[in-house]
Amino acid sequence: MEQVVEKNSFISNSKKLPWAFFIALSVIIILYFTEMFILPINFFTFRTWEALMVKEFLPGSFYPNMKISMIEAGGDLGRHTKFAVKKKVQWETDRYGYRKHDAGINRYQIVILGDSAIAGTGLTQEDMLSEVLERRLKINVYPFTPSRYPLVDSFLNTKRFTDNPPDIVILERIEKKIPELSNIIPNYNNQQKYSWLEQHWIYFLDRYPYFAILLDRICKNNMGYYFKSRIEIIAQYPAQLLIKASKREYNPPGAVQSIVNDKMLFLKETVDKMETDRGISEEEIERIAEVIASYARVFKEKGIRFIFLPIPNKENIYYEHLPIKNRTKPKFLERLILKLQKKGIEVIDTQKAFDEAFRQSNTLLYQTDDTHWNSNGVRVTANLIEKLLQRGLTKF
Repeated sequence: MEQVVEKNSFISNSKKLPWAFFIALSVIIILYFTEMFILPINFFTFRTWEALMVKEFLPGSFYPNMKISMIEAGGDLGRHTKFAVKKKVQWETDRYGYRKHDAGINRYQIVILGDSAIAGTGLTQEDMLSEVLERRLKINVYPFTPSRYPLVDSFLNTKRFTDNPPDIVILERIEKKIPELSNIIPNYNNQQKYSWLEQHWIYFLDRYPYFAILLDRICKNNMGYYFKSRIEIIAQYPAQLLIKASKREYNPPGAVQSIVNDKMLFLKETVDKMETDRGISEEEIERIAEVIASYARVFKEKGIRFIFLPIPNKENIYYEHLPIKNRTKPKFLERLILKLQKKGIEVIDTQKAFDEAFRQSNTLLYQTDDTHWNSNGVRVTANLIEKLLQRGLTKF
C-alpha cells in the first residue's frame, strides 16, 4: 500500500514539473522581451560602453547609428562603490559603428587608431581626442577603434580607408599594451575565409543591422550580468556587512586606493606588476621599436604620415601615490620614446608632458575612479599633436 502511495506521489510531482518549467520559462521570456523592446538599451548597464559595445554580430566596435545621453554610475575601477563619480556623457555612433557623428564624409584627413582611450571611455563626445583635434585644426578627424583585431592590420584592410586614405595616421596605445604590438600580417584579410552559408549570413546581418543588434544584445545578456553582479556583491559580504555594502562603502575588488588622494583608485594588476617588475630589457625595447618602425615604413609607402602616440599608465604618472614599497618611476616609455626618435619615428612625448603637468600644477590627468584619462589628459595630448603638426609639412 505504501509503495502505491509513493508511486502516485511521484507521478503527481512529475506532472507538476512541466508546469513549473513553463512558468519559469514564461517569466524569463517576458523579462527578455521587456529588456529588448521596452526598456532603454542602457537600462542594465552602468556605462554607455557596455550598452553599445559589440560582442559578436557587427563589424564595428559599437552599435551603428546610435545616440545616447546618460549619467554613468562610475568608472571601471570604482563602479557601485563610494569612489564612483557620476558623469553625464553623450554618445553618438556612425553607420560603421564607431563613436563619430555620421556626416556622410568619405575621407578623413586624420585617422586615430587606438583603444578605449580614443573611444572616450568616461568622456562625453565633445571631450574625445578626435573631437578636440577636429575643432582645433578645423579638419576631419576620425577615431578608429577596432576591438577584435590588430589595430594596424584592421586599418590596412578596411576598404573605406584604402579607397580614401587619410593624410595622417596617429597610432595610439596605452603603455601596458605596447609590448603586445605585433608585426603586420601579410594578406590579413584574405586569411578570413567563409563558407557559402557564412557569407550569406554576414550579408543578411549587414543588410539588416537592427536584427544584428538584437542578436548581439541577446548574446551579451546585460540583464543577466546585472543581476549576477549584484548577487556576487551580496555573496562577498557576510550578513553583518550588508548594511555597509548597501551604502557602497566597501573597497572595490581589483583596485587599490591612493595613499595621497583618498578618492583615487589604481588598477591592482598594474600596481602588483610594478612592485615586482625589474623593467624591460634593452632587447625588448629594440624589438618593440622595430615593430613600430615597420608600421611607419608601410604607411610611408602609401603616402601617409605616421605618428605614434603612447599614453602612460595612470600608475606611471602617480607612482608616488601607490601603496607599495618599491615606488620607483617606470622608465619604459622614456626609453622607448628615445629609441623611436633615434630611428626617425615621429612620436608624441606624453610621458614628459604628463609628468610636467602633474609636477608643475598638480593637474589631474586621469579619472579618479577609472583607468582612463580625463579631459585634461586629452587637452595636454591635443596640444602636443597640434604643435607637431604645425612644425611639420602637411597636405592640408
